[in-house]
Amino acid sequence: PPCVFIRRSPCRPKPLPQVLPHPLPQLLPPCLPTRLLNLWATWCHPCVEEMPSLGVLQEKLGSDKLTLVALNEDRNGAMAAHGFLTRHNLQKIAIYVDTSGRVPSLMHAHGMPTSFLVDPNGMGIGYIEGGADWSDAATLAFLQSKMKL
Repeated sequence: PPCVFIRRSPCRPKPLPQVLPHPLPQLLPPCLPTRLLNLWATWCHPCVEEMPSLGVLQEKLGSDKLTLVALNEDRNGAMAAHGFLTRHNLQKIAIYVDTSGRVPSLMHAHGMPTSFLVDPNGMGIGYIEGGADWSDAATLAFLQSKMKL
């Protein structure tokens, strides 16, 4: 089934908190493409299940208009993420690591995976808590519509 985003506001998007550690700030400021920020970990079963569909999303829509920011929350960070992505043939997904371990709390994520859709102006459009099928045709069409913002 398609992903259903929970809108941040019924009237207009809201700015996301400026909480991401270095080197991520350059990925979430204004004037960049629409971003999908996905909080995940290798020990999280729903995260593991949705990763292949994020790989499909990256292959189909990854461009100068949509950037996937898969932010790993493992304690072993880059090493755990790199090993996981290599074992599952998902090397096209860039590795980003939350070295502080604080991003889920600061973003008010209630679990993982949680994904935030961020428009080119740095405004949060909506979010999804739990695993999603990012390769679903309706989901891809929805994301494409948001890439035109």
